[in-house]
Amino acid sequence: MDAAEDAEPTAEETALPSLWKPDRALQNGFYDPLAIQIPRTPKGYGSHEGFVVWPKAEAEREGPRVMLLGNSSSIWPGHIWGIHAAQALKEQGLPITVLNGAVRAHSSAQELMRVIRDVPAIRPDAVVALSGICDAAGIVMRSDYPFAHRYGDALAKAVIDAGLAKGISFGAKDPRSWGRFWLDNHRFAAMICEDLDIPYKAILQPVLGVGAYQPTAEEQAIIDSKANKMLRTGLRYLAGLREFYGEVQEALRSEPRRYGHVVDLSDCLVGETGCFGDHRHLNTKGNALLGVAVSRVLGPMLRTA
Repeated sequence: MDAAEDAEPTAEETALPSLWKPDRALQNGFYDPLAIQIPRTPKGYGSHEGFVVWPKAEAEREGPRVMLLGNSSSIWPGHIWGIHAAQALKEQGLPITVLNGAVRAHSSAQELMRVIRDVPAIRPDAVVALSGICDAAGIVMRSDYPFAHRYGDALAKAVIDAGLAKGISFGAKDPRSWGRFWLDNHRFAAMICEDLDIPYKAILQPVLGVGAYQPTAEEQAIIDSKANKMLRTGLRYLAGLREFYGEVQEALRSEPRRYGHVVDLSDCLVGETGCFGDHRHLNTKGNALLGVAVSRVLGPMLRTA
């Protein structure tokens, strides 16, 4: 902040929502200054520098190390598409070790931060981010400050309430659309990885209510129940979701070379039924199918690395 030390904070700098509390923001995980929070390692998995590792036993780990990034749709043990991908590759004679850095509610902003900080230190053989839903319509961000996360807001409010700071600065206002923000962040991440000779792919994830997937009656009821939910960005959920996916997909069509690091798997479940557990997360069947689809992306990345 450029203001004098004794200047009073502006309303913008102190306006923090009370809905999200620090205990909910961290969910008994670990506070991370850049990634906001890191979950605890679930039983049955190993750990390395804030990443959940499969296989658990070091003696069983072999082959290239693949770093996964993403949101709650990639967290183990509930959403093990990453392990399904690894198993599919092993059947093809390409065993891998998976380092899962997925965190609940992470957007492309946090995924980019993990690439900037952790990829140069860990040096995986490939990086894959399953991403999209948390950027759509600014579900987890502030409208004008997309790097400001709602869980980070909760922690910032705790700092203010404790009298440890006069206010919070969110940096410069950002006029970019949600789709442009997502595209830019993953392009920056890909550029960093390219400089390190590490292949990178951002996967536009499947989500209920977008694309050609035909929902079951139960899934359609889920869509209908969420469609008109008003987000704090002022957009209705389904309209904002489709606007985001439409913008990203148009960019992929119009500038394929610029966004060659993005793979659109939003329709990878077309032809299947009953693949979603809720409006954002796949069920067991959906995760298994997604894992096979991702293995087709990962295989060429690793064989040409």
